[in-house]
Amino acid sequence: MMAMGARIRELLGAERPVFGFGMKLEVAIAASRAGGVGIWGCTRNTPEEIEEGVTRMQDALGDLPWGVDLVIPAGMPETNDRASIEAQLPPDHVAFVDGMRERHGVPDDGLPGLRSRFVRSEETARDQLAVVMDHRIPLLALGVGSPTWAVDQAHEQGSSIVSLVGRPSHAEMAIRAGADILVAQGADSGGHTGPIGTFTLVPLVVEAA
Repeated sequence: MMAMGARIRELLGAERPVFGFGMKLEVAIAASRAGGVGIWGCTRNTPEEIEEGVTRMQDALGDLPWGVDLVIPAGMPETNDRASIEAQLPPDHVAFVDGMRERHGVPDDGLPGLRSRFVRSEETARDQLAVVMDHRIPLLALGVGSPTWAVDQAHEQGSSIVSLVGRPSHAEMAIRAGADILVAQGADSGGHTGPIGTFTLVPLVVEAA
């Protein structure tokens, strides 16, 4: 633990080897001000919102370590084409959602929600990353996926890469892509990285690394 903490402090310049993740800017800013590394989860934000948020973090934190988190999984559609994606939804799925809304009196305002405001696509991810890279951020965290093109862009700008991994194979892919830090995130921490619990996952990732 001492060696890991020293390495994180050396790599990122943090006073304490503690990462504070939040989907609210205020949480990430507070974590960095407290001596850790605040990371803003902005994968559900538009490029315009990311531009505003990253500017606020830079203004608030100066030379303190901080970063942003994006999710760039493999197998995404190439373009942000909502109509073509919605056309692929099974009719039974659409009917189920409509039925649940009607049964429980949930109004339909016709507007997309947080998770459907735009299509997660390679086009969107590249637009988001372009904004982040324009600001030469200290750290880029990848919540799912470690595409080489994203890692390479970040390294060219001087950013360190943190990759969240849920399986040994994820760790191996992240290492091949050039990740600087691996975070072993088990199913008990949200479940989005895989079915393996943290207690079992950590030694598997250590062995893979």
